[in-house]
Amino acid sequence: LQTTRASSVSFPLIAGCLNGLTEFLYSFSQSPEDSPENCRRIYTYVKKLSEPGQGRRVAQRAALNLVSIHGCQLSQHLYKDYQLWHETLLKWLALGDKDCKVAIKALDSFYRQIARTLNESKHGNEQAVFQVGLILYLSNIPLPAIFKIKETNTFHS
Repeated sequence: LQTTRASSVSFPLIAGCLNGLTEFLYSFSQSPEDSPENCRRIYTYVKKLSEPGQGRRVAQRAALNLVSIHGCQLSQHLYKDYQLWHETLLKWLALGDKDCKVAIKALDSFYRQIARTLNESKHGNEQAVFQVGLILYLSNIPLPAIFKIKETNTFHS
């Protein structure tokens, strides 16, 4: 991809390539089982583009769109980097309308792939991954005011 070789990057060109790749993956899977090297390379490029960055973010949105549609083909890699993806996708939720929409879809796909991988995993670290994921998830949910603890001194007047 152009991001690794050029000094000036054309993000609309990269977005077009990623959109084409997204369509290609409907017919020609590049999952770790089918094509491990291609899957790793695709994941590496998508991961590089996952940070929101500045500007129009067209390439970054295209990368997240690929994750939202074909996350199942990248699930092993997403699982390995689950903390990075969770934190990155939460950053996207705080951005504008277009960015937030693609982030919601990517986050949904990400959670589904992590759950599927945890369900199918036989590595023994599933509980740790689940606990960290649950803590990250719950720590980012705003609590209603009624649940917030207020310090009150009821014993001294």
